[in-house]
Amino acid sequence: MKKLLIITFMIVANSLFAQYGQPQITYDPTQAGNMSSQLTTSSKQLAETQKTLNYMRQTQEALNKVSGFVQGLDEAEGVISNYKEALGYANRIPTKLSKYSDVNARKSVTKSVVSSINAINSSLQLVQRLMSDGSSKMNDYERTQLIKEEYTKSKLMKNKLKKLAN
Repeated sequence: MKKLLIITFMIVANSLFAQYGQPQITYDPTQAGNMSSQLTTSSKQLAETQKTLNYMRQTQEALNKVSGFVQGLDEAEGVISNYKEALGYANRIPTKLSKYSDVNARKSVTKSVVSSINAINSSLQLVQRLMSDGSSKMNDYERTQLIKEEYTKSKLMKNKLKKLAN
């Protein structure tokens, strides 16, 4: 009796599941059209997104180049400023030479002033050349690094002259 009841229950449950449990798949032309247009729209959006991404990458590269060039300009201005200040210090040094009683000390100071001015002048000329023709074999990073080195060198020479002038 139990077995008969269980078998009956399983048959009824199976028939209910067959009627209501499985979805019925039917072709709906409206849904197929909507899905097709959604896929087409998605493809177009994907292509536009890819174009935008490529444009943003190009813009970022251009911005990085300009940023590196602007940093180089700051240091180039620093070289010019150091050169102007160094000339001011160098102009004050001849009045200080009279303090030195030893002729060799005067020659040493004069030689130091001349070498410092020449070093700053060569830094200035190099920076001018880098800024005007861009040194086609160098990339922006290398050019910026070279300008930074020349700025540091010109600053050291300026400070050397400042020390001699004071």
